[in-house]
This record gives sequence, structure tokens and C-alpha cells, in this order.
Amino acid sequence: MNEINLVYDELAKTYLENLNSILRNFKQGPDFLETWVYEENINSSLLGICEASMEAKTGDITILVDNSYLTSFEFDWIQKRIPKEFNLRISKKDSSGITLHFTKVTA
Repeated sequence: MNEINLVYDELAKTYLENLNSILRNFKQGPDFLETWVYEENINSSLLGICEASMEAKTGDITILVDNSYLTSFEFDWIQKRIPKEFNLRISKKDSSGITLHFTKVTA
């Protein structure tokens, strides 16, 4: 399976725009995100993306997270709660934000 690359800010904005303009069947990204519900808490929202990916049996996920979300970002909180089928790591942290990798654990 291929790695799925997401930009969290785009997902969040699209979700909120669609929520206010489309009553049903709105789409904010890849198909597996149909079950994802945006949450104002960045940690819960990112965890939800990981859980949606697991349910859909997708591949690894890379998520670019803008600096504007990082004041409430808690790596350890997410790390403790991600499904055991995934590992979480940060590969890049710079002035624009961070890059998170949810990587499927292989047996």
C-alpha cells in the first residue's frame, strides 16, 4: 500500500466549510476519512484520522500540521492512545510546522 499524505489544516478547513454548506455526503479528503469527524482538540482529531485509517486498512499516513495547531499539540497524549497497529513519530519540525508519521507496524 502507498503512503497517504495529508495536510491537516486543509482537512480541518474543508470539513468545517462542508459542514456549513452541504447536508450529507461531503468529502474532506481520501475515502477513508468519510468516518473521521473533525474535533477542535487537535490531539483527538489526529487520533481520529489514525483510527479511521486503521478501520479502512489503509497504508501509512503522513500528516503536515501547521504551527497554528501546535500550542495544544501533545505528542505523548496521542502516542499513548494510538491503536497498537501503528507507530507515531515526528520527522520534521520547522518554522512552518511538523510532519507526523503514523506507520503501520508489520509483524
